[in-house]
Amino acid sequence: MVKSHRISAKKTFDITLFVIVWTFTIWLLYPILTTSSLESWNVKTFFYRTVIGIAIMLVFFGKTIFDLFFPLDSSKSESLLQTIFLTIYGLLVVTGILYVAGRLVIFYFASSNAEFFSM
Repeated sequence: MVKSHRISAKKTFDITLFVIVWTFTIWLLYPILTTSSLESWNVKTFFYRTVIGIAIMLVFFGKTIFDLFFPLDSSKSESLLQTIFLTIYGLLVVTGILYVAGRLVIFYFASSNAEFFSM
């Protein structure tokens, strides 16, 4: 008997959605990651984009922690390899959040513009 290793349509949709949301998040965070300084005319735009990107990363981190501690199907145990990869992924997401937040704070203190958070 030959088993088919086809990926179901739901799994394909989940993977595609995951990649699309991560691509959108990287697009949001790209300016703050690649620039060495911010000019006063684009500080507000980068700030809002960065906050939205960090919020999406926080949602990803929360989902990862929830999946790690409360697996969906508790009747079967998760493999050790899956748990290790999920832990590493969670640590990478936290590292990314801290790095981006740190860059945002550095830009805030480096800017002489007092209107950084003004509306």
